[in-house]
Amino acid sequence: MASLTNPSHRRSASSAPQLALAHEKASLAIPAQRKDADEAELKAVASSQKGFFMLYGALVQAHVVPDNPHGAGFGWLYLARVLNGVPVSVASSTAIESFLRIAGYGLYCSFRRQFEKLMQCISAEVLPKMRSFH
Repeated sequence: MASLTNPSHRRSASSAPQLALAHEKASLAIPAQRKDADEAELKAVASSQKGFFMLYGALVQAHVVPDNPHGAGFGWLYLARVLNGVPVSVASSTAIESFLRIAGYGLYCSFRRQFEKLMQCISAEVLPKMRSFH
């Protein structure tokens, strides 16, 4: 974890196995629809993974670290992938809510009008579906 916050950290080809290991340990980092689990189990797993989404949100908005490898651009990319690539489910709604609680202001400061448009889209299309899970 220290390598993510170390300003001298540079991406390399050896980071791919670390990403695979992180995805294995926190399978909801890119939320997926699990067909073999019931709704109560999915809610329990999603709530236990909530801290990971909040931690990534904090890394995205950290302006203190120069050359932050996970800046606002990566936060925007993560949010776009969750919204476009994953159907709205308990896992994705937890990911979106937790991430935006922490990184929302940082994304707004970086993207202003585009972020406002994205929030309008989320409130019109995604939020009604998310309410059914909470």
